[in-house]
Amino acid sequence: MLKKILCNQWTQTGKIFILKTIETVWRFVVKVVIYTRTSTAQQSTGIQLKALNEMVSNSGYNLVDTIQDEGVSGTKIGNTRKGFKKVMELVNRRMVDAVLVYSVDRIGRKLSDVISIAEQLNDKNVGLIIWKNGIDTTTTHGRHLLNFFAMVAEMERDFISARVADGVALAKSKGKQIGRSKVSKQIEKKVLQLRGENMSINKIATTLSVGNGTIQRILKENRILSV
Repeated sequence: MLKKILCNQWTQTGKIFILKTIETVWRFVVKVVIYTRTSTAQQSTGIQLKALNEMVSNSGYNLVDTIQDEGVSGTKIGNTRKGFKKVMELVNRRMVDAVLVYSVDRIGRKLSDVISIAEQLNDKNVGLIIWKNGIDTTTTHGRHLLNFFAMVAEMERDFISARVADGVALAKSKGKQIGRSKVSKQIEKKVLQLRGENMSINKIATTLSVGNGTIQRILKENRILSV
């Protein structure tokens, strides 16, 4: 985004008014927060911080804060991390224009998780800049790249759903039981009878050789308290 600033300049010789248009690049006024993460407390964020601080210096960004999650697994995402929760607090308070991270895996291990975070930031008009992967959602190219990743993630989900559906259909065609196996009507009737006689769930399960969970499910389906 470019902002045009009109400057008034007067020449020393004739004080002739000169209207001059000066273009200033958006990045020179953008406020950013650096976010780093390590999976174990023994790992260092030194490499991440060096690269990101150099980016801030070279681009002229206004660094608002540096927030770190140390010893936090990549399987945890978003606000489940204390550090990233603080990042989102800055975002929600509109104190930053972009979040700087070292690489995609510092955000999450799954592409879908990264896309989700990027979309949350985008909803707040906050960019995501990933140094190592060259992604910058404050630019048109970066937004297109993010949309492409989102499409790939959606296709991956569709492929997984299709494979699961195919597997279920194949299992059914071979006569295999899918999901929880159901007890016979006779067993179900016996469960209700014994429960009506105030027999405990544990004793019913032992007597009929079925699991406690099955007993509780039958009672729940018949709207009978299992306590």
